[in-house]
Amino acid sequence: MGVEPAHAATFTVSSTGNGQDANTNDGICETATGNGVCTLRAAIEQANAPNSAGLDTIAFNIPASDPGYVASTGTFKIQPISPLPVIGDPVIIDGHTQPGFVDKPVIELSGLSAGALVDGLRITAGNSTVRGLAIYKFGSVSGSNGIELQSAGNNVIEGNFIGVDVTGTIEDPNGIPGNGDEYGNAGSGIFINGSSNNTIGGTAGATPGGPCTGACNIISGAGRGSLNDAHGVEIAGSGATGNVVEGNIIGLDIGGTLDFGNKGDGVHITGVGNNTIGGSTTGAGNTISGNGSDGVEITGGGATGNHLEGNYIGTESSGATATIKTRNGLYGVLVNGAPGNIIGGTAAGAGNVVSFNLIGIQVQSGAATGNLIQGNLVGTDVTGNLDLGNIAYGIMISAAPGNTIGGPASGARNVVSGNNNHGIEISGAASTGNLVQGNYIGTDITGNTELPNGLLISNTGNGIRINGAPSNTIGGTASGAGNVISGNVAYGIEIDAAGAAGTTIQGNHIGTNPTATSAVGNHKDGIYINGAPNTVIGGTNSGARNVISGNGALFVASGVTLTGSGASGTQVKGNFIGTDVSGMAALGNSGEGVLVVGAPGSIIGGNTAGARNVISGNGIHGVEIDAAGGTGNTVQGNYIGVSVSGNGAIANGGDGIYISDAPANTIGGGGTGFANVISGNGSMGVEILGVAASGNVVRGNYIGTNAAGSADLGNAQHGVFINGAPSNTIGGTSPAARNVISGNGTGVFIQNGGASGNTIQGNYIGTTAAGNAALGNTFDGVRIGGNASNNVVGGSAAGAGNTIAFNGANGVLVDSGTGNSMLSNSITLNTSLGIDLGFDGVTANDGGDGDSGANMLQNYPIVSSSNSTASGTTMTGTLNSLANTVFTIQLFSDPACDPSGFGEGRVFVGSVDITTDGGGNASYNHVFPTIVPNGMFVTATATDPSGNTSEFSACKQATGVPPPTLMQGDVDCSSAVNSVDALKTLRYTAGLPVVQAAACPQIGALLNQIFGDVDCNGQVNSVDALKILRFAAGLAYSQSPPCTAISAVLP
Repeated sequence: MGVEPAHAATFTVSSTGNGQDANTNDGICETATGNGVCTLRAAIEQANAPNSAGLDTIAFNIPASDPGYVASTGTFKIQPISPLPVIGDPVIIDGHTQPGFVDKPVIELSGLSAGALVDGLRITAGNSTVRGLAIYKFGSVSGSNGIELQSAGNNVIEGNFIGVDVTGTIEDPNGIPGNGDEYGNAGSGIFINGSSNNTIGGTAGATPGGPCTGACNIISGAGRGSLNDAHGVEIAGSGATGNVVEGNIIGLDIGGTLDFGNKGDGVHITGVGNNTIGGSTTGAGNTISGNGSDGVEITGGGATGNHLEGNYIGTESSGATATIKTRNGLYGVLVNGAPGNIIGGTAAGAGNVVSFNLIGIQVQSGAATGNLIQGNLVGTDVTGNLDLGNIAYGIMISAAPGNTIGGPASGARNVVSGNNNHGIEISGAASTGNLVQGNYIGTDITGNTELPNGLLISNTGNGIRINGAPSNTIGGTASGAGNVISGNVAYGIEIDAAGAAGTTIQGNHIGTNPTATSAVGNHKDGIYINGAPNTVIGGTNSGARNVISGNGALFVASGVTLTGSGASGTQVKGNFIGTDVSGMAALGNSGEGVLVVGAPGSIIGGNTAGARNVISGNGIHGVEIDAAGGTGNTVQGNYIGVSVSGNGAIANGGDGIYISDAPANTIGGGGTGFANVISGNGSMGVEILGVAASGNVVRGNYIGTNAAGSADLGNAQHGVFINGAPSNTIGGTSPAARNVISGNGTGVFIQNGGASGNTIQGNYIGTTAAGNAALGNTFDGVRIGGNASNNVVGGSAAGAGNTIAFNGANGVLVDSGTGNSMLSNSITLNTSLGIDLGFDGVTANDGGDGDSGANMLQNYPIVSSSNSTASGTTMTGTLNSLANTVFTIQLFSDPACDPSGFGEGRVFVGSVDITTDGGGNASYNHVFPTIVPNGMFVTATATDPSGNTSEFSACKQATGVPPPTLMQGDVDCSSAVNSVDALKTLRYTAGLPVVQAAACPQIGALLNQIFGDVDCNGQVNSVDALKILRFAAGLAYSQSPPCTAISAVLP
């Protein structure tokens, strides 16, 4: 408000009458010459007169004897009978000057008789002020506004009651809308029409949260009757920029509690930009509530750069409570096709309270891009601790791209909680590239207590729902970019429908408090992906990690669920699922860590340390893959059931990984970093269930051990359990495909009739990762039962044999089923038998082998002799079994004979096929290139054409070449370690033949360690050759302790 120049005139209104000025050229306001009666009409005419210099003032001093005096209210009613003159010259109309004014207008301007299409005041001059008037009942058709500001700007409208009576407590005397006695104006309360830099309201004399006093305007009741296009404040027309609307009550009574709503919007901005609604300083915020449509609507492509801050939208003026009387009818804030606006802000006090509306904030239409929603409380009271939820969504983005909700700065955080449906929904194919960062969604302002979005009565309402909208981001990798999405009635995040492709979810705490140290669980799943492809959950750097824990507060629910054939290509990487932020303590989801139901082609984990998920501490399984559509998924590089260090158990309550009727999935892999550590779980390490669960591959994992494969972190039951599932592969023929399956109840258990065609090969079962030290499973290394048939343990291919050692019961137990083959394995140092058919100890042979039972109780062969020379070992023996049948005889050596006298077989020597005669008898006399030294024990097995393998035969001690002295690194047993040993090690790793001295163990054979594995890492490779070369050159080399030094005698 400008300072009045000394020469400006003051015209004092003394009458409520309608008379015109007698002479506009004389500078005297009077309706007849010399009568001294000045009406408002006459005063405006004088102020507009060409000879009226400067900024004039219209004051009031109307006596109580005036006919317009209303004794009951102590006010003066001016009721024009025609439109008042347009104010064409700057003027101050100051109702505060009327004697008797305290804190409410005492000058009433009633338009009941002024005409059908008429404004209360229309100002084109600019630089004018209207203060302390009650302006109501103007017009009966659209466009009849309380005040219209047109063209020139810099006007101030303050301290007025517009659309209500002078008490500020009556808008409609009998509560019947449309019967003509409402106080509202037919058009908008204030219409800023192409005018700039105006101020509506202000902070002077205001009492935040209290009644409307001082500069505060009450702007209510617009659209008298049923004119729904009338708004509290309307800003439109070219040039209507830089306007400020602050400190007002828009839509309520003087106390900010009762609904006197404008029929349209509280504030409506059409096609114009850079206006400010509210402010961050004390008292600058407006209360915008009780309006028939929206609290604030910003519409049109030109409506950019507008700023809403510090307002209470949908609540009482205190911001502490809300009722049906304060609710805006539709949206608290609607951004309709308008780009680049700011709702809230990062400065203290800039945030709006947007609560108790139908929808809190909606951004819609393709042109509505680049809008910022920051620092607001959406669905709570002003403290952020109490539920004043919007009836549907907190924030909705519909068919609008490139908007931001929140941000990494702490001041940008929205609290979006207490809403009756979803906290945030992003919907529609055009809603792409939106960013949701740094918010608290479903909690109070501290993030420590749930304040759920959703309705408990219907168990619906997510923290965030992405519905058919592609390429949006929830969270981020920068500090502060992650959201806390916790405490919601349904899911933390739901990604729904095929159109919702390419969503990125990073850096969030989902189901926990802000520090991810305690649970504030979403009642259902943390993340639920329904038919949406190519979602990225987490990432490979630490900033991308989500902590997804503590979910399932009221239901058995998963950390992450992927469901439906459309939910393909999901990546779940680098997250903590079921632990706290340290990855060292359980903070479990009540169900699975990750649940895949009929969803194909997802990757859980990866082959780098950054891609590793820690999936531990969950109530049921770590990872579950279900249904026929759940195919082609890969689970690799994760810690499942253990801590982030890989050295301590944080058990999932069920299995580490559970595959149910889902085919062709891969657990682990054959390369560096692909191994999962699947240990410490409450049931199985890996379970594969059901006849449809075929073609799954489990390779390269540590199952039951720590991450180094050196210590027992056993799963409570079986390491791998194949239950009625056919044609799965556990392990492989390369060292990289090897699983270490140790420390569990049973190592591998294959059960039930549907479990056929499974292959168990190349694994260490009962040893450390080095393959030479005990880490036994409590019971059997491998068990086949429940009539499971036609499975293979080992195989004839190079590298197919398993090492099955140090287990607490049998190496392999077949208690029922037929056609199960045990071929080329290293089976030694198990507590019971190496192979047991029938779970009854050594089963004696029967003549003709006509009995039945496990593996048809196949007779074992007899080893008659084993004699070695420098060129090989001659082994002889016999077999009695089915007549006229070809059998495969496999022979093994072992430093010791089992206490039973039968088996075991540490080193596979070779195979020979023999055919029985009509009496069922056959013999063998075969020279094997392997030299079995004098004193070793030789045993054998027989396998029929149907794949039934026998128990081990009785031991026979070998004769012939004495055993050499074995030295670490002396792979050819030449009694020296040199570069030749390095070359031969390289030839072995390349699959080429190697020449060795007589009785020298094959490179890769299991002795007390793997022969040739000079660094004791569990395999022989080119690195061992390099370390032999370094030793030969006198250079330093490294080993994994405990490991015998190169050239030292092997124990």
